[in-house]
Amino acid sequence: MQQYGVESFVKQLLPNMFSAQFLEKQAARIDNYMQQAIRIPMATMIACYEAMIARPDRTAVLSNLRQPAFFFIGKEDQAVPLDNSMTQVVLPSIASIHIFDHVGHMGMLEVFEESSMLLHQFITFCQHRQ
Repeated sequence: MQQYGVESFVKQLLPNMFSAQFLEKQAARIDNYMQQAIRIPMATMIACYEAMIARPDRTAVLSNLRQPAFFFIGKEDQAVPLDNSMTQVVLPSIASIHIFDHVGHMGMLEVFEESSMLLHQFITFCQHRQ
């Protein structure tokens, strides 16, 4: 990023966060997301990326969780492949698992209505458990 700049980094990274179908049908939205992202200061982008690389393994948190966990998984997620997600969904004792075809890492943007509805249902479920 320091060698080629934020714009090059964003143009390489961001499209990989979405499914092929979304990239094709929503090119203008992807361009808008890119235009927003390239305005992020380089120091912020570097710090964010370094924090993601250095973050510790938190699978023990999922294994010891006493509350429900919510999983929203895109089959075309290149950042967290489906096989990795599937090893995690079995760790909590209670899990709400949703797997979407033709969705990448940014499912909350790709299928906004569905993800919002599912999250709302999950919150309602959690509130009624108390």
